[in-house]
Amino acid sequence: MTQFLAEPYYAPLPQVAVASAGRVFKAFGNLAFHTREEHLLNSLVAFNGYNGTMLWRRRLNLGVMIHRNTMIATPDVLYVGDDKSCKRIDTATGSLIDEIILPLDVTGGTFWKWMAMENGTLYALVGEQEQKDPVMRRRREAHGWPWNPCRQGSINLRTPGGLDTTCWRLIPRASGAVESPRRKRDG
Repeated sequence: MTQFLAEPYYAPLPQVAVASAGRVFKAFGNLAFHTREEHLLNSLVAFNGYNGTMLWRRRLNLGVMIHRNTMIATPDVLYVGDDKSCKRIDTATGSLIDEIILPLDVTGGTFWKWMAMENGTLYALVGEQEQKDPVMRRRREAHGWPWNPCRQGSINLRTPGGLDTTCWRLIPRASGAVESPRRKRDG
């Protein structure tokens, strides 16, 4: 099974991956235990899904905890939610196509906390800002990766991450426009 091993052999934590149309998209987080991992801190990288070749790389917004469901891959567009908007990224080049920015007065905030897509309809929890996670360069000399220093505030019960009260239903258009956001209600 080693035929699919390709660089990077070591990378920051946390990591999230999605795939579509022969490409794998990985988001690398804010924590590097060793110097060899630091070049990928807060990065989004596309890989060839068949041979592991790196296709492109771009930076992610600092401080956003990526270990949540805010990445969706389609054959042509990669959706990446962060603390300001949902970026629509060209899967072949890594270029920013546009951003979905919802009205602050409607959503109560700009932080994308969760996303899902079904039949071209995007569902999202968008709301108040959350605690920012600092970049951590541990430069550890020992082997391995300890789990205790992974995320400052990860057990903060007063402001838990990823929570909101309204699920928004959006229909992205090819032009970058979005059908007016509507609340998803029961029934």
